[in-house]
Amino acid sequence: MLTYRRRFVVRGEEWFDAAGDRSGVDVHEVFHVLEPLAGYRCIEFYTIEFDLSASEDALFSKVRPEARRQIRRCAESGEVVYEHFFPCDSAQVDRFFAAYDDLAAHKGLAAIDRELTTAYAKAGLLDLSLVRTTDGRELAWHANYRTPQRARQLHSIAFFRDDKAERQMVGRAHRFQTWRDILAYKEAGIPIFDLGGWYHGKTDAELLKVNAFKEEFGGEVVRRYICERGLTLRGKMYVALRNLTGEGAFNALARGAAAKDS
Repeated sequence: MLTYRRRFVVRGEEWFDAAGDRSGVDVHEVFHVLEPLAGYRCIEFYTIEFDLSASEDALFSKVRPEARRQIRRCAESGEVVYEHFFPCDSAQVDRFFAAYDDLAAHKGLAAIDRELTTAYAKAGLLDLSLVRTTDGRELAWHANYRTPQRARQLHSIAFFRDDKAERQMVGRAHRFQTWRDILAYKEAGIPIFDLGGWYHGKTDAELLKVNAFKEEFGGEVVRRYICERGLTLRGKMYVALRNLTGEGAFNALARGAAAKDS
């Protein structure tokens, strides 16, 4: 369990199960479990998961034909370079923060939680990947939460520009990056990769575009839960106040739902 202090409470955070020691924790948060936890407030969300026990050929056969073509073009042409950082050092994390801040300034994205993301890196839970041009210009970053049992995308940012040819190149590179991430986790023996949320709705056109991109790689749309509980009086007060003020029952919902960083 990852523990950290936020305001006046100690929060304990677990992903994919709830098996840790909760002593000394005021608020317990559990992300992306199969079923709601008894006694917790839980919210459902949807995501796309990949079974990495399948062969590389089987996984690639599920990628849609046009995406396969673009992935092959990147691999064969050498037009972009894929870089993978795990475990991440502070310099690599700072590079990701700088890239995120640059995109956020242009697109009005919410500020990234630097404190928590840095804590993931220090705990050996943050996995970063980058695609760039051969001359070093960054095209896209992925930040993933990684354990031996599962990897899950937290943030995906891509630097699309107005020029049509440039946008097409970034699109190819982003697909190539996603495929290389899948291969990296398969090669590491991680059995499941979660592509970071799937919008279970019909009205948000931008999120539907994000869905369409993620669906290009195959995978299975599944329902999961994010759960939260105040364990101490202080923790219960904190959760109640956070809900009352509209800060949200789950800060992690932005990490659990289909977010549109890019």
